[in-house]
Amino acid sequence: LGYVIDVKQALSSPFQAVGRLEGDIEQLALTQTLSEPLLSKQSATITDVLSDLHWSLNVDADAIDVAAIIPEQQTQLKAFSLKAQGDLTALTADLVSTVEHADLPPLGLTAAIESDDFSVWTISSKASVSEQSHVEIAGDISLQDEIPSAELEAVWQNLQWPLAGDNAIGKSANGTVMFSGTAADYVLKVDTALEVEQQQLNVSAQTEGTDSAIQIKQLQVDGFDGKLTADGQLDWQQAPLQYQLNADWQGMKLPASLTTVAVELQQGKIALNGTPEILSLTTQADLLVDGVAMNVDANASGQIDKGFEQSRVDIALADGKLFYQGQLLWSETLLIDGVLSLDKMNPGVLLADWPGALSGTTQLRVNKQPETGFHVQASDIAIDGTLRERPLKPVSYTHLTLPTNRE
Repeated sequence: LGYVIDVKQALSSPFQAVGRLEGDIEQLALTQTLSEPLLSKQSATITDVLSDLHWSLNVDADAIDVAAIIPEQQTQLKAFSLKAQGDLTALTADLVSTVEHADLPPLGLTAAIESDDFSVWTISSKASVSEQSHVEIAGDISLQDEIPSAELEAVWQNLQWPLAGDNAIGKSANGTVMFSGTAADYVLKVDTALEVEQQQLNVSAQTEGTDSAIQIKQLQVDGFDGKLTADGQLDWQQAPLQYQLNADWQGMKLPASLTTVAVELQQGKIALNGTPEILSLTTQADLLVDGVAMNVDANASGQIDKGFEQSRVDIALADGKLFYQGQLLWSETLLIDGVLSLDKMNPGVLLADWPGALSGTTQLRVNKQPETGFHVQASDIAIDGTLRERPLKPVSYTHLTLPTNRE
């Protein structure tokens, strides 16, 4: 029995199926060819229909244009091969193909799936950029209960982003992700080695989640000659989404590519909480900046898209102190607006030719103008002390503007 079927509206482009069915109740054989854009060949066999049914299916194609099925997916499956077989209670299938996308290098894809009862499925898949660079996913998916559950593990070797090229943002020599549970109650574990700014980092994390919240039980980053640990949670049970993150670190040194001076984060901690619109921050840290001791103690609150409407920053630098209270903004032309206080502050710590000890207060405003750059404006200035080994007479200005003329 031969047939020709014209399909005009199922996909974005019409296609034709030409096939032939032959055999009897002991064995039925189907061969079929699909035209562009799904140019491929299929063959299927069914045996012992009435007594011990078994079936097999083969699909082969030189290229399948996924955009013909999903228009927004500009992807092609090259050298596509699917082989499957089974009976009324079991199935095994193997897939091999090369995935090509304009923004990615060709990915070699293999996958295998099997089940003995159609309720528990064992999967194994591998996506490869090269023989040395690949990711594998394997495990079991259970459909026995009302909510599907899974025990899955992803393992990768020598990945980078972007996946190919010399300008990688980050690299990972190896790593694993393990998922256990259901979408409503699961545990997720991550363990990986990363390379960022030519620095090696080891990252491990364990999270527990439900369909309404995620809790970071432990996050640890070893690198930059030190360690960072963190915990936190996301909760979207009630709108708006709520988040909380606590982190502390010891002995981390920033790489030279990130700063023009030597910075060592000796110890510190930070606490963040809020919503997608609102942020509150509290932090305390001890640093060494070019060998000079610095302590920072700050808290702030505000809007994520605008900045901190309220902030307090206390900095102890060498034997002096600096205090700031006011606004710290990043989306407006006005960036800083608050009161700056100095207590025996030594400018020579940062500017070697200007040693001294300054004390006093001033109202400080910093604006950024597209045409002229940053403008520093001080008012109600009352500062005295010593500068370059000379007494500094009390300075009292009502207004002072310092345009920088640069960004």
